Parts: sequence; structure tokens; C-alpha cells
Amino acid sequence: MSRRSLLLGGGCVAAAGFVVFLPAIASTGVLGEEAAATASNSKRLAKWEREIRGNINTEYLVLEDIGRIYIGESEDEDSQRLVARIGLTDAGQDDISAAAAALAALGEYGRPHRVSIVQDEETPVIDVYRFASITETEWVKILRAAQSYKGKSSDALEATTSTEEGVVVTARITTGPWTEGIKRFKDLKTVKLPEQVTARYRLNLKDTPLPSGANAEVRVDVVGTEHVPSVAGALEAAAKRGDFRTLTSFSFVWLGDTAQQKDRALRLDFRRDNEPKNLAAGCRKYLSKWLSKLPAGTEASAYHGGVKIDINSAQ
Repeated sequence: MSRRSLLLGGGCVAAAGFVVFLPAIASTGVLGEEAAATASNSKRLAKWEREIRGNINTEYLVLEDIGRIYIGESEDEDSQRLVARIGLTDAGQDDISAAAAALAALGEYGRPHRVSIVQDEETPVIDVYRFASITETEWVKILRAAQSYKGKSSDALEATTSTEEGVVVTARITTGPWTEGIKRFKDLKTVKLPEQVTARYRLNLKDTPLPSGANAEVRVDVVGTEHVPSVAGALEAAAKRGDFRTLTSFSFVWLGDTAQQKDRALRLDFRRDNEPKNLAAGCRKYLSKWLSKLPAGTEASAYHGGVKIDINSAQ
């Protein structure tokens, strides 16, 4: 995939190294406050782009690309957001602290929606959000975190920051057949992120054939590298059970000890068949082995044709 495709995922037209959007106020008949807001957004993005181009520290950073994408379903001017792709020069790769300082300084000149950071050929590209608010110390953590994924195969690597959680790095796996997806997910258990960086992993495989014969959607969203082995084990066990051949969805979410209950849950969905009692027994047998191995506080539920299965008592 070209660098242009990586940056401008919104299907925008590129020209001369950047994306051009012409104001459509006159042709669309946008008037009054709406027109002012549209013009204001367009001018703001143009200003940010100029400022970033003019103030990037070229000793440590290189602006590989910058342009605009649309956010949401609408493709009006007010839905545009600025995105960029910034690489580290050889000097920046040799001095991560200096590169981090240069990135933090650049945040004073604009607020891109997303900035993709490129280090070297072995380090995955990491998409960074809340660019303007990231401190030099946080940038060091983000750059080091991306390096922790060398040799790993995720479809996307993202970083966000917040006052509550600090730096959170999310690895996503969204493509490939079951055997490839689960292998790549299990491989993440060896990732060692810098201190004070939270690891989050998302596995999402749609309508994927499983060893049991089921075709199911697999959705996993878990915080903490230490939980990858147990979650992968529970997922593999569910995928191989012959009595789970009618499984349509395996969903596991665990976002921390203090997360709401909906964010600490395992849910199994099965299509309707003629064996609800046998299915309930199979669910209880499966959960009796695996629920205790999942992160503390996980609650489980199962549904047969949309109807909740009693998984707590014998039928």
C-alpha cells in the first residue's frame, strides 16, 4: 500500500503532495452562520498546515505527507480534519529524546486529527491522536512503545493520551483467516511496553470459519499484555468445541478492574437450533473451566437465538 493510501484513508484526491479541497460555499448555497463556520474550519486547517510545514524541525523530523480527510458520513467542508505523516530522520532515530522534543514543539502549531509516525523499516507505523496535547515525556514513551512491536504483525497501532490513563497504545488485528488471526493475537503476549504505558489489544474477525464448523464474528478488546494468554486460550477453546458449531459471535471485553460491568464481560451468541438444553450444558462445562482463568471480575452470558441461556444451574 502506498504512503498516500496509508495517510488518506478517506478516499480523497491528492495533488502535488497534499490534498486539495476547494470551498464550495457559493456553489452549494451555504449562507450565514453555516458558511462562516465552514470558512472558519477551512481557514483553520489551512493555517495549521502552513504552520506545521514552516516550523517542523528538519534535523530530527521529515514531513512525509499532510492533507485532509472527512470525518463521519457527511462530506461537507466542516467535516474535514487535518492528518499528517511524519518520519524520523537518521538523527531522530539516533536520538529519540530529541525527536520527542521536536514533536512536542510541533504540537504548538496545529491540531491534526491524526499523525502517523514513521521510525525505521522494522518499527510499525503508529497513528497518534490528541497530537497537540502530547508532552515531550509522553512522546518518548510513544516512540519507544512503537519499537516494542518490532517483529509483531498488527494491522494498526494507535496511541492516545489522557489525564486519567496516561499513554495508551492499542494494537488492532482485523484481517486474515482464523488461524492467522489467533496466531498473531497470541504472539502479542511477548510485547514489553515502557513503564507507565497501558497496552490495549483488539482482535476483530468478521464471519470467520472456526475449527468447530461455526462461522462467527470474533471481537476481543482487552487491556493488559498479561491477559493475552488466558483470553487467547478461552477463545481457542470456544472455537474448537463441537457443541459450539452454531456459535455466531464470541465477544470478550475487559478494560480494567474499575471498568463498568459491560466492559468486563464475555458473551457467547448462538443461532437457534433444536438443542437448547444440550447447548446450555455445553456452555456451563466450557465456563466452568475457562471463566476463572479470565481477568478478575469478568461476567459471562450466553444467548440462543437472542434468548438468554441459563448458564448457572443444571437443566
